[in-house]
Amino acid sequence: MVYVDLRALMLRVLLLIAGTMVSGVSFATPLEWSITNPTESAAPGDTVTFTGVITNRTGQALESTDLFLNFLAFDFDVLTPNQELGIVPFTLPDFTFSADVALFNVYVNPLAATSISRLQVLLQDVNGNLTDTIDVTVAINGVTNDVPEPSIAALFTLGCIVFLVAFHRRLIADMGNGHLISVSTLELLNRK
Repeated sequence: MVYVDLRALMLRVLLLIAGTMVSGVSFATPLEWSITNPTESAAPGDTVTFTGVITNRTGQALESTDLFLNFLAFDFDVLTPNQELGIVPFTLPDFTFSADVALFNVYVNPLAATSISRLQVLLQDVNGNLTDTIDVTVAINGVTNDVPEPSIAALFTLGCIVFLVAFHRRLIADMGNGHLISVSTLELLNRK
């Protein structure tokens, strides 16, 4: 029989449980952000501004000019994103968050058709700290090239005109071929 020191066994089990709990904890990224409204609608030629809040846990103060945005996975022919973050200077001390600030704007091409366009945005600081990407959606209420349907009255009138023209041509053609029976011929047929 193997004798196991009960205290040593309990200590090992407690260390194992504590290690499991620590490894299961999700550590937050040092730089976080959120966009106030990640879905906006715009017409072609419009510029839409996105605002948001930035949280700094990098261990040092950050200036607004220390932050920049990366724009990913979007249609260059439809959307043109531009960073606004850093135009208005502010300091973001460590373990604080910013007010709701203008982060970037998106210009919609004037020739854009009605569609839902998406882009991904990533925030980064000069020290290489990255945030998670945020998906942004721009619903474009574009110009449609629909051909308007003609009204019922116009279609009915056109149909009547086509019918009368066809009837008139048939009538003229039948007169030239002698297919029409004159009124006097009908009278002769009725007398019999």
